[in-house]
Amino acid sequence: MRYSGGHWYTPADGTLWKQLSEKADELVKAGITSVWLPPAYKGAGGGNDTGYGVYDLFDLGEFDQKGSVRTKYGTRHEYLHALKTALGAGLRVYADIVFNHKVGADRQEEFKDSQPLQSLESVVEPWFKPLAYALILPRRDGYPCVFAADYYGASYKDVGNDGNEHEINLHSHKWMIDNFLEVRRDHAWGEQYDYFDHPDCVGWTRTGDKEHPQGMAVLLNNGEDSKKHMETGKAGFTLRQKIIIYILPGILCEDIFWLLNR
Repeated sequence: MRYSGGHWYTPADGTLWKQLSEKADELVKAGITSVWLPPAYKGAGGGNDTGYGVYDLFDLGEFDQKGSVRTKYGTRHEYLHALKTALGAGLRVYADIVFNHKVGADRQEEFKDSQPLQSLESVVEPWFKPLAYALILPRRDGYPCVFAADYYGASYKDVGNDGNEHEINLHSHKWMIDNFLEVRRDHAWGEQYDYFDHPDCVGWTRTGDKEHPQGMAVLLNNGEDSKKHMETGKAGFTLRQKIIIYILPGILCEDIFWLLNR
């Protein structure tokens, strides 16, 4: 389970590495097993650069260049301490690095991101995020990732494509994600049976295994009351309702049901 440790609008206050050191144990307790970290070297924008406008790959926040000693995320010492702390807590660490965006001070290049107010903006509405994470976190396939701005929330301002400044507030979904991570850790084991056979009601089950005998059934519904018969791989067991989350985006009412074996 990977945690995306930063985002495009992470505050340029030089505290990200310190935050990782402080929250490493909390992330492990929540079920996170690895963290992705943004580029640690000095970018063309100095202390405000996200790291994708490469200036000096060897300056991790220790030289006075581009108007700053530290990078957007902190100093070299703080970075190395964060790595040591994260690894000591049991986290794997993925350090991002870009070799070919070397813009320096002489030219500019547009860097693209899908976060709100970025050039490839593709907004995931808050009401859909519980459904998205339900499809990401408890399933067997892929390498699931938690986005930092979804977990802790984010607030920032920037100029949009219309030339006007906008204020963006992304709500924290930490409570929801923590519940999903708990379910993943304790119940997302064994065989998986998929039931994506209806436009409004889909689901899947996990049978559990010898070490984790409590399987689960997941049902996502955005339509009228409905029912679905799903294979569990076991006979004669009882299901109990674990979590119900209601999302009211104005028109649609989305339900997420976690059903866990007793």
